[in-house]
Amino acid sequence: MASECYSIMHLIIIIGTGQSMTYSGTVLAVGFYFHDNPSVPTGIVVFGAGIGVFVFPTLTEFLIQNYGIDGAFLLLSAVGLQVIVFNMCIPTHPLEIERKKRSKTIWMELKLIILEFRKLFSTGAYLCFCISIFCWSASLNISLIYLPQYYVSTGSSPMQAAMLMSLYGLTGCFARILIGMAASDAGVDGKILYMGSYTLLGIATLSLPVLGTSFPGKVFYSMILGLYSSGVWSLLIPITMVIVGVKQMPTAFGMELLVGGVGFLLSPIAGGKCRSAESACNIS
Repeated sequence: MASECYSIMHLIIIIGTGQSMTYSGTVLAVGFYFHDNPSVPTGIVVFGAGIGVFVFPTLTEFLIQNYGIDGAFLLLSAVGLQVIVFNMCIPTHPLEIERKKRSKTIWMELKLIILEFRKLFSTGAYLCFCISIFCWSASLNISLIYLPQYYVSTGSSPMQAAMLMSLYGLTGCFARILIGMAASDAGVDGKILYMGSYTLLGIATLSLPVLGTSFPGKVFYSMILGLYSSGVWSLLIPITMVIVGVKQMPTAFGMELLVGGVGFLLSPIAGGKCRSAESACNIS
């Protein structure tokens, strides 16, 4: 039991931290080099991330069945190490070089980050943006956790529920690049796309008790969930640059990922508490 707990904590801390750092660094590099119009390049990058989300669960299951758990993790780690190779091909942007010159020690870097945080959160628009990220990340995670169970409880088979979630992943992949392309148009406001996406998704979720009574309705909702929840990842960098500028983008984007991570972390706990309270009320 102790060894299993250690393995789980290793997966959560080491792999989760590594993936987060890799994702944020890659997206920031795109933002630096395409700061004049980052929407399409960011959309392409997060489209690749969406393909990974769609492909890797099936690939992992295939590797486990053919090579066992140890062989599967060995092969997956080999794939993950390719990130080092490709990221080493990205030269450091002059703005990052300038930032490093300003903070030659760790303490100077921490002081610079604290000063940037104070400046960021003194901006009302950025504070509202972070609050919105926390809200949609928390609500989205609850939906993704309980949606397969909801599909099964309303008459779908486990296989159908899995197919519906795969449909969510597939439509989400294309939504990332399509939203990025739309936001690159000078006549389209990325903030309107951002707010409109979750407004439509909220309306669709409120209609789920009606849509969820039939399989076509579930297919429709899964597509809506993928289209309007995944495209937001293509808008974070462009909106951040509009609010705080390119020089403060690294600190601002890192804080946005932290706020979103807190939302993803707390929502399952809140959802579990609500389900426990509901079960207690039904029993009584």
